Amino acid sequence: MDTAPLDMAQTRESQIRATLSAILASPVFQSSPGLGRLLTFLVEEDLSDRTANLKETYVGHLLYRLPATYDPRFDSVVRVNANRLRGRLLEYYADNRTILPRITIRPGSYIPIYEFVPESTSSEETSDRQPPTTVQKVPMVPVEVDGQVDENIGISLLAPVEEHSSTERDMQTHWTHKISFADNNLIHSSSVPEFAQNQIASPTAWSVRRWAILGVCILVVGTIIAILLSFEQRKAHQSAEWRAELFSSLDGQEEFAAISPDGLQLAFSWTARPAPSHIYIQALNERSPKRLTSSNDGESRPVWSPDGKSIAFLHVLSSERTEVILTSLSNGSQVKVAELHGSYPWLCTIPRLSWAPDGKKIYTSGSIGTSEACSVVAIDIATGNLQPITQSPLGSIGDLEAAVSPDGKQVAFLRNAGTLGGDIYVTSNEGSGTRRVTFDNRDIMGFCWMADGSGFIVSSRRGDGVPKLWQLSLDGKAAKPLTDGLTLAAFPFVSQQGDRIAFTAYRTTTSIRQVSNGSEKLLISDQSSNSTPQLSLDGKSLVYRSDRTGSFELWISNLDGQNGRQLTHFKGPMVNNPRWSPDGKWIAFECRPQGQSSICLVNPSDPSQTHVLNHWTSNEIFPSWSSDGHSIYFTSNYSGQWEIYRQAVAGGDPVAVTHDGGKRALQSADGRWLYIFRGEGAGDIVRIPTPDRLNLPMEVNKSARTISRFGPDMDGRWDITQNGLMYLLPSASNKSSELDSKEQVVAIDGDTMVQQNMGSVAGPSPAGDLIFSAEANSKSFLYVKQGVKEGDIGFLLLDSARR
Repeated sequence: MDTAPLDMAQTRESQIRATLSAILASPVFQSSPGLGRLLTFLVEEDLSDRTANLKETYVGHLLYRLPATYDPRFDSVVRVNANRLRGRLLEYYADNRTILPRITIRPGSYIPIYEFVPESTSSEETSDRQPPTTVQKVPMVPVEVDGQVDENIGISLLAPVEEHSSTERDMQTHWTHKISFADNNLIHSSSVPEFAQNQIASPTAWSVRRWAILGVCILVVGTIIAILLSFEQRKAHQSAEWRAELFSSLDGQEEFAAISPDGLQLAFSWTARPAPSHIYIQALNERSPKRLTSSNDGESRPVWSPDGKSIAFLHVLSSERTEVILTSLSNGSQVKVAELHGSYPWLCTIPRLSWAPDGKKIYTSGSIGTSEACSVVAIDIATGNLQPITQSPLGSIGDLEAAVSPDGKQVAFLRNAGTLGGDIYVTSNEGSGTRRVTFDNRDIMGFCWMADGSGFIVSSRRGDGVPKLWQLSLDGKAAKPLTDGLTLAAFPFVSQQGDRIAFTAYRTTTSIRQVSNGSEKLLISDQSSNSTPQLSLDGKSLVYRSDRTGSFELWISNLDGQNGRQLTHFKGPMVNNPRWSPDGKWIAFECRPQGQSSICLVNPSDPSQTHVLNHWTSNEIFPSWSSDGHSIYFTSNYSGQWEIYRQAVAGGDPVAVTHDGGKRALQSADGRWLYIFRGEGAGDIVRIPTPDRLNLPMEVNKSARTISRFGPDMDGRWDITQNGLMYLLPSASNKSSELDSKEQVVAIDGDTMVQQNMGSVAGPSPAGDLIFSAEANSKSFLYVKQGVKEGDIGFLLLDSARR
């Protein structure tokens, strides 16, 4: 009997399994176990001759355990992860080209393809290869190109030193003789390529050629001198000491300063309580600003046109819609250029505007689709059309703060891996050749190009976690801090002359208060920002977040605020939203050690016992405990949109709870119900039954009962009680900057839907955090009150700059 075909099949299968094992063991897939499971499932199904079943619905049911009602037309989790898998395979084979067979998943299919033959190189291609190149060895920072990290490319790029063959060296020598015009007798036919001998034979032709060469030489010398002068100027700016100077300190909050092209005026937005923000202009030699805009709505993020004759700014219509307005400085006329959409994060709501040097386009950020993350877009000023420049990767928060380089050829932007952590990327002005240029994974509060395009001025929590202005160059030099961190300096703007940096100096304080039986008590108050409070179930300990050390960390204290001690020491990466376990032995919270948000657990009795719950490369936020303490609910954008998941504390894979969107989930104290907030900013809270088994997904649509509908910024203003939930409603006046505003507290019975007014508290409360926490007895609650919220305009000046 001939067993050769069987042996070949077994060999083929063993080779495929060996390659699969190598792929799964690689760092590319170790950080994405979910994609590894998808690849394993597809390969095993194929090797088991079940390829006829490999459809989107089949994968959803068997691998992701989606319910029988799963419809891929409305739930994209399978194809989204398949696209991510294709990208990871490309990333793996970029560094492992010799691994065979090559496993690929073609777009539109879930059946693996195996390539056993390496890519061949034709003799024609071989003959056309360039001579070898030697690159000088220098330390380099890895750069991410089009989503792929290349360790061989750095932000410090040197021109390669070419090694030429003897023939090439001879050719160089011949052409050197040819352009030597000190003595015409040096020109010999033997020193010149044959095809040029006839041209050189004519004295007239040589005379013309000599003057042409002389002109070229003069041009080259002039260019070299200009480069040297530019280099010396750049070197002077990099080595110079900057001195700080306060420019404007008005009542309220001034921010987002932009210096005019001639360096003589400043445009900025000013929120003068209780009015919304408006655009103002102030000459540097004057003491008071002049209001430019007259709308009753909020206006922000001004930018000068390249010729200094116009200013573009944002007209804020809602938390999700913004207009780009162009106003003439000569006659005051205003024109709507475009409308932008985006609700999350806040820098997508009020994105930076950056004018191209030719004046034809404005680069900014916006969501092209209704549920897509923000990406960089270019606005054609003549037509108002939006051109997508970047596409934010799946799992990222968005591409924000677009900034055009001084020469107009590049666009830098902030790619947020997590809600409070990101890095700077650079792409061409058309969106090609995207590369990563910083690797801090820290909170960046604005950046701008240096005037000569050699680097950036960045407001970042890099280093010790204290926010400072940094000078980062693209030539690989060490980053240089420009401020001491005593003031939160953000949103820098460099003048075109390069001698002045405008920035916003923020000062914010918040306090934590307890209301019990109608009586209010101050718990935590100092000259820092304190937020996200929660009491342990026994009512003895308080956990909260504070930046009193410069960086945001978790703190724990007695209920009265005494005996406070620092619980975490991340020194830069943001921590957020702590939640006690029912037995008080653990605290779950958001951590960002790698940039994106993850769920961490810390033992309050022994903070050295801190670990990450899962290691997805997406963002996980808003952790909360099941009533029995055995599992944790959290929100993740793993599928491309925010959904609720649940994971056992003891280990195992997370299970999707929702498939049609969810932002935050809390389980009732008796374990019977799960309350889910749905929506971005505005939304509603629904209640669904808790399943009996951990691995049983829930169907929100079928069993959901709407408890309450909310306006904007409510996801951090509610909490569960024994009988339902309680929430803090913003002031009806919607003037969050008004210090004497009142905010209502309302309790809802989850069974009867009866609402009870629990009184009011003095506002305003800050936006964007968990600022409300109900206690188990349903009669007491904690809330965060806004204290000082100021923004002043400051300058960093070179010695030559004068106000």
